Amino acid sequence: MILVLVLGIILTLSFYAADLGESVQSAKEIVNKVYLKEKQYLILDSLVPKITELLKREDTSYDALSDLWAKPYTFETPLGSVSITIVDEDRYLNPNYITKYKGLSEVFEKLITYLEVDRELLDRILIWTGQEEGSLNTDYLPKGKPLDSTYEIELFWEKKEDLYGAEDREGLFEFLTVFSKGKVNINTAPLLVLYSLDRDIDMELAKRIADYRKEKPFKQLKDLLMVEGMTLDILYRIQNFANVKSSVFRIEMSMESHGVKTFLTVVYDRDGNKILFKELR
Repeated sequence: MILVLVLGIILTLSFYAADLGESVQSAKEIVNKVYLKEKQYLILDSLVPKITELLKREDTSYDALSDLWAKPYTFETPLGSVSITIVDEDRYLNPNYITKYKGLSEVFEKLITYLEVDRELLDRILIWTGQEEGSLNTDYLPKGKPLDSTYEIELFWEKKEDLYGAEDREGLFEFLTVFSKGKVNINTAPLLVLYSLDRDIDMELAKRIADYRKEKPFKQLKDLLMVEGMTLDILYRIQNFANVKSSVFRIEMSMESHGVKTFLTVVYDRDGNKILFKELR
């Protein structure tokens, strides 16, 4: 009986010892991952000044998808693989500027109509950002200030498919930014943004603009007249909110090694030479 009891105690202690060993090993793995993630962040963060310097050296008279900054980069280091992608924010529409530039509200209306989004969303954005007076039938009072993030729209619009899209349509978030200065770069804008720029731009003309810039980026806004179907009337109406250059860039970086992956997002204002946003994941 005593022998059985002793064996039971030994087995119990062995179980706890094994469990403790696993816990210690698990803790070590967590510490190592945290340490590795911190090292990865420091490496990625050290690349930011070099990337912004590269952006400053680019010809800033116009920016196009054929520029060096628009090409994704991946390279190996002794501490893992690094990937860098740069996207200009000026290719998107900024809802904080809807009423600032003449004709821009019509651009937003055409976009949300194409996406089959209720016109009421545009009214709510204007009220939330203080561009129009009014009240919202939501749990939140109007902010009365510009959006700090496009995700704020979720606070006063519950139809997620309108924002994130669905299987059969794109979402509004794919075409919005809060970081640009309100003007759209026609050299980098997505096809649907080009289509939305004016009531007389149909999808065929938007495609011709996109095809033309692949071969020859627009160096001036008036170069649009080289595209078949473009008119002086269209050019006149979009001149207030269209451009051929970009000033704000989103730098997406990641580093992976030993099963640990770190992401760093930086939004950089080239004109002001300052970081607008930084996020580590």
